[in-house]
Amino acid sequence: MTSKLRRLALAGCLAAAVALTAPPAMTEEPAEGVDGPSEAYRAEIARLLDLANVDQILDQVMLQMWEVQKEGILAAARQQAQAEGKRLDEAGVSQWLSRLGERFLEEFKKDELPMVDLYTALYANHFTLEEIEYLNWIYSRPTMRKFSRRQPQILQESGPALGAWGAQAAEQAMERALRALEAEDQAAPPLEQPS
Repeated sequence: MTSKLRRLALAGCLAAAVALTAPPAMTEEPAEGVDGPSEAYRAEIARLLDLANVDQILDQVMLQMWEVQKEGILAAARQQAQAEGKRLDEAGVSQWLSRLGERFLEEFKKDELPMVDLYTALYANHFTLEEIEYLNWIYSRPTMRKFSRRQPQILQESGPALGAWGAQAAEQAMERALRALEAEDQAAPPLEQPS
């Protein structure tokens, strides 16, 4: 079962990576100089990332993403065991997934994104150096510093509530959408039986 769990974990990771990566919108010319952002611009972006607590927020997002992925892997393992007529060692699989999650997050941190370079390239398309300096001034205010420090905890606390709300809202929206299509005489076509 371990090799199957391994494939499920890798497939889940790939699916999450594809879902989270979209090409950035680019303008025709960089906003910060013809040759790209200056060192001063890059330094201000580094300061902004530090003030905005981006590293800890990214860590929290990765933890939440792993929790969702872990549940998906566990559900797939249960399904696989049932399909094979076997009993799943729930405690063993949960323990293995916990160790896998710890190692995954450790390994992920080793390959940290070049955050400053990434954000410098992205922000240069939208903000001038003066605007980034102003954002840094805002983020250096005591209330914003407190907000930035508390963001990871707020994300962690809001995750389950937002997930539950999202699931309920999605179900209700789907029911309304199906009723609306049925009202327009657009009922779902019948499923064909495989021959």
